[in-house]
Formats: sequence, C-alpha cells, structure tokens
Amino acid sequence: MKKFIKFAIIIATAIAYAMVPFGVLSAARNTQSRGSPGASHRYPCGVDVIYKGGLVNIDANGYAMAATDTASEWCAGVADETVDNSGGSAGDKWVRVISGRSYRLAATSITQAMLGEVMYVVDDQTFDDGGGPTNDVPVGTLMEFISVTEGWVYIPEGGSQKVS
Repeated sequence: MKKFIKFAIIIATAIAYAMVPFGVLSAARNTQSRGSPGASHRYPCGVDVIYKGGLVNIDANGYAMAATDTASEWCAGVADETVDNSGGSAGDKWVRVISGRSYRLAATSITQAMLGEVMYVVDDQTFDDGGGPTNDVPVGTLMEFISVTEGWVYIPEGGSQKVS
C-alpha cells in the first residue's frame, strides 16, 4: 500500500507540473489579468511573431518582440493581439500591448517569501526571481504566490524600466 501511495503522489506531481505552461508560446493564449483596465500602447514589431497573451519586450532598436531574457531589452507588458511580422521588415506591423495590470503567469521556481519582489523575464510566458534569468530583464512585482510554478505579477503602466 505504501508503494501505491508513493506512486500516486509521483503521478499527481507530474500531472500538476505538466499542466503549467513552460517555454516559448506557439499560439495565442488567454492570459488571466485583474486590476484596473490598464494602459494600452502600440509598438512597431520587429521581425517576429508575437502571440496574444504573451509578454512583450522592446529591443535595443525600439521594436516589439516576444519577450526573452535578452540584455538591453525591457518588458512593455502583455500582447493584446497576435501579430505575425516574421515575413516582413521591422516596423511593418504594430502590436497593442497592455500594462498597468496583474497577470497570472508561469514561473520557473518561486516561493511565497518572494511576494513584493521584482520578477524577471524568462520567455514570453514565464518569469523567475533574480537568481534564474541571466540578464535580469524586469517584468514586474510578484503580487500573489499560487505555486512554485505560477504567480500573479503586476506589470506597471508603460512596462518595466529600461535596463541598460
């Protein structure tokens, strides 16, 4: 019976982790948000696909890109629409980005003790504390801990501060 219980716990844990989205988005998603209506800004797109519900960074040239942990980028907020500019030139299309709200996002490894701390971009749907990402591109503040792999992050109006 003890072996069965251990096995059941292992399976339940594996299922719970499998349900949390990790990695770069490959389709639009309905990212839960709450708070004030937020601020809407439009940015010219780089040569990239930005999916609705994904985090959006602004690169060193001023173009919107699907968020990554890349030096000299800053997080503008969450895409309000899907825009595919992969076949065009930088600036051919524009994307609407929302900020000034809290978003429920995947995390790589957070704890309850991190509430109120600045969180950082891992990819366009994942964040982590400062010990995880290499370039520490701020996304916002952890407002609610859900689990080790999920939390609510407040992205300030206009996005995070630009990192030099």
